[in-house]
Amino acid sequence: MKKIFIIVSVIIILSTLFAPISTQAHTLWFNVDKYNPEVNKPVSIEIGWGHKFPSNEKVMEGYINEIYILDSSGNKLPLTKISSMKFQFIPPQKDVYRILADINPGFLSKTPEGYKRKSKNELNNVLSCFRYDIRAKALLVVDGQSQEETEKYLHTSGEPLEIFPIKNPTQLKKGDVLPLKILYQGSPLAGVEVHATYEGFSDKAHAFAYTTVTDKSGEAKVKLTKKGNWLINVLHTIPYPEPHVCDEARYNYSYTFQVK
Repeated sequence: MKKIFIIVSVIIILSTLFAPISTQAHTLWFNVDKYNPEVNKPVSIEIGWGHKFPSNEKVMEGYINEIYILDSSGNKLPLTKISSMKFQFIPPQKDVYRILADINPGFLSKTPEGYKRKSKNELNNVLSCFRYDIRAKALLVVDGQSQEETEKYLHTSGEPLEIFPIKNPTQLKKGDVLPLKILYQGSPLAGVEVHATYEGFSDKAHAFAYTTVTDKSGEAKVKLTKKGNWLINVLHTIPYPEPHVCDEARYNYSYTFQVK
């Protein structure tokens, strides 16, 4: 009996040590109360963080690098901070506004003693390492911008990885198909998985209702099977340019919207 216990204990320890490091990754997103608000009416914006959309884990102090609003001309507008994870924005005029946030980037290394927020060359006995870049976006389409103004949704924010809806996100209904475009370093990203899920789909970590892959133009289509709040997530991984420092660079980007 004692021998069996020892064997089981060793299996558990090994499975923990050598489990894919991606299982530890967090995702950033926005929970927004109105995606199609009126001019001069307040919008409540909450930072989402964790493994299970839309439920929240508290973001540790110092993790958030920046949260801000861009109008369609690229002007940065202020947000009113309500708490560490809640903000308010009052749109001053009819426009398409981008809500953007990112986590301070850094390294995460797996060692026999656990995970360390350091690179390989700062530690001993590193099993694996990745550098993370985690960002989120949501769009506010104020006072019903028309479908003809789609180009406003495709303005790049200069982020390494970006998700763009090609169709007006505030006009989406259950049963519609949402076309998306994914860019990496400003160019279409082909062959990357696009994951989508909606509020209430599952209480399990990293559970998605729909998965597709971008074509050679960096475009993909997501079937919207439920009403409510949705999240689109893309994880793009490349080799880290300095292997002695880290193994991979991981770009994690999320886009949230609502289906009526």
